Amino acid sequence: MSQWALTLDAPGPCQDGQVPDTSALQAIAESLEVQLREHYRPHCGGEAVTLRVSDGSDLGADERRLIFVVTLPRSPKDSRYHVPGAAYCAVSTCEDLYGPNGLSVDASHTVLEGVGNPGCDRFIEDDQGVSHPLERCDVVELQTYTVDHPRVGAVHVSNFLLDAWWKPRSRGPFSYMARMRLPGYVEPRGPRLPAAGVAGNHHLAFPRGMGVVTNPAAALCGKPRKPNVALHWTSRAVRIVTAWNAQVAAVAALTSSEGKRETEEAKLAASPVGIPAMPPATSIVDLTGSVVETDLEPKAPPPPPDPMGAVSHNDVRALGVPQEQTEDLGEPNERGGL
Repeated sequence: MSQWALTLDAPGPCQDGQVPDTSALQAIAESLEVQLREHYRPHCGGEAVTLRVSDGSDLGADERRLIFVVTLPRSPKDSRYHVPGAAYCAVSTCEDLYGPNGLSVDASHTVLEGVGNPGCDRFIEDDQGVSHPLERCDVVELQTYTVDHPRVGAVHVSNFLLDAWWKPRSRGPFSYMARMRLPGYVEPRGPRLPAAGVAGNHHLAFPRGMGVVTNPAAALCGKPRKPNVALHWTSRAVRIVTAWNAQVAAVAALTSSEGKRETEEAKLAASPVGIPAMPPATSIVDLTGSVVETDLEPKAPPPPPDPMGAVSHNDVRALGVPQEQTEDLGEPNERGGL
């Protein structure tokens, strides 16, 4: 089970002047639980998710935190900020608490993608060799629908992608709103393509052979609703690019390790030390290739047994068989894994 705690840190007003409090966070948390339980999991699977409001003093070791602040440190124009185990949401960048551009939509977007790709390191490669991160909301981030809350009424939450979007030649539907025929949905033009929309709907794509990405914009397809959010130094997009670069480095290290191992094996096979030299035909050799006894001159065959039972002075001698030994060639090179 995945657990999230919503906390306030120095709360400030949204753009319409509303200031979120614990009551507002409770309504958002309850609405997101409904979305995850009744909308997301039946179509996308995954573990159960619980959300609660906390003042930050009772956080569990396994809880992920969604922290609401006025503005983000060093990034005052950005909306979301990600660190391992936690995400920050800047209240001042949201129009209101529960509207289509409100705090609840940012929270929904953040939690949905955090549940589907918690480490920002899950990719699906298509039939063209292009890898797409498993991000559920960016492609349809302009689209929202409402969850009815018994106390505050309509709470807007983010649309999200279904698995069909990653499948080649799929005809959809590609998003939850399209499947349910909810008002306002705009389908992507096809699998692995962003939905139409001005200043919104985007995704990242990494063609095979792209290598290390130094500029996140090089992997960006479409235009984010909030460009600062998508590409600032601690955004999910930058974390995804970092994860991609780590995988590229791991593959390069594995390839180098495999090449080194194959080179060492080739050298060993060609080396006169690696493979014991063929001993003389008249030698007795133990299992390691060491010569136990050598006779440069072949021995004459022994005479037939004495028919009277006398023991011949050339009677066959018992030879001790050396204990089996195995040459220690060392441990193989450690292989990295993705």
